Amino acid sequence: MEIPKEFKLLSSEVDWCEENYRVTPFIAEFWNTVSNAIFLIIPPILSIKYKNYGEVLRVPVGYVWALLTIVGLGSIYFHSTLSLVGQLVDEIAILWVIMCAWALFLPSFMLPYPMKRESFYRMMTVLTVTFTVICFMNPEINHNALHFFAIPCVAIVIYASSITKSETIKKLNKISIFWFVLGFSSWLIDRNLCEYVSAFPYLHCFWHLFICIGAYLSIVSQSFFYAEMEHPESSPEIKFFPFENEESWRFVGVPYKSRSTTMPVAKEIQNLAATWKQSGQENIDKQLEAAGLGWAKRKIAVNLSTTVTFSFPDDDTFHVDFTTKVMSKKEKFSISKVTKHKNFLDEDVESELFIEDGHLVMVTRGGSPGEIRTVRIVEGDKLTIKTTVVKKNVTGIRYFERQK
Repeated sequence: MEIPKEFKLLSSEVDWCEENYRVTPFIAEFWNTVSNAIFLIIPPILSIKYKNYGEVLRVPVGYVWALLTIVGLGSIYFHSTLSLVGQLVDEIAILWVIMCAWALFLPSFMLPYPMKRESFYRMMTVLTVTFTVICFMNPEINHNALHFFAIPCVAIVIYASSITKSETIKKLNKISIFWFVLGFSSWLIDRNLCEYVSAFPYLHCFWHLFICIGAYLSIVSQSFFYAEMEHPESSPEIKFFPFENEESWRFVGVPYKSRSTTMPVAKEIQNLAATWKQSGQENIDKQLEAAGLGWAKRKIAVNLSTTVTFSFPDDDTFHVDFTTKVMSKKEKFSISKVTKHKNFLDEDVESELFIEDGHLVMVTRGGSPGEIRTVRIVEGDKLTIKTTVVKKNVTGIRYFERQK
């Protein structure tokens, strides 16, 4: 059975200055292939170093480092075979890295008005799929068109430099642009002036090295900018692996965005810390029914007035103490981490707390009702708690007033 022509060796119309199969009969462009090793070293290191950043700020930052690694793997496949499929894998991975970085690290004030983060994620996903389809349909044009995506990236880096308070980030941004310029220069010369550089046909190797350095520095800068703008209370800083404790070796190691394991209780949720007395409700019976509570228990719950006290014993803990005429209960949850506990049906569940749009959100999973999402909204001396049984799309609302 003959393999599709798109998978065949040398099926891509793109070829570089390096002579094919000169070093080994098994790899089309040997040096263009092995120079991608840098993509298999730096992104995995940063994926480990950014683990805490992702957990605390609830940003799936691991995606962008995984995609940058895939860029290297795709480029290895392409340059070792010069197949059309290899070309597409290489170029589409670059597209995904760019779109992923924009989606994750663009601060809220730069999002299209009045779009919120979740809607922006969905829009970027749709655009990424659309551009990917275009890449498959027109592989002959996307090879050059992809470079235009770098223009907004550089613009964001320059803008971040103009407003950041970090001198380290300002210097890193200048360094990343320097590597970008060197990389694109190498790419353009190797692509268009091959006959003039025949004595040294390896400039595309340097494109791989320079663009990887420029790309990861840009991502580090954007991640810092996002934390600085969205979570200034986290006091973000830049460290350099493996010289975290050696000031004299700054800018020699691999820079990464560092932060403490916890951050101070955000100002937008500090006003939750109070005692609140229920003053009203909407659709609670339907919400409790959707959550699996029986008729008798629902009628009791609906007619009970609840008093609840919220507090933050430390920067990483949210304490709930609620009482009714027939029962009382105390619970403790970790902020930005998973807490295991029992739900109202006495089932083992896991709840995760995080801040979204200035409100404290709790998502509970593992129980028979499925995912339950609770949002606490404070406006002055008024508290609104919205609880949604996601699977059945039923929301119950309780209203509370602050007790003096």
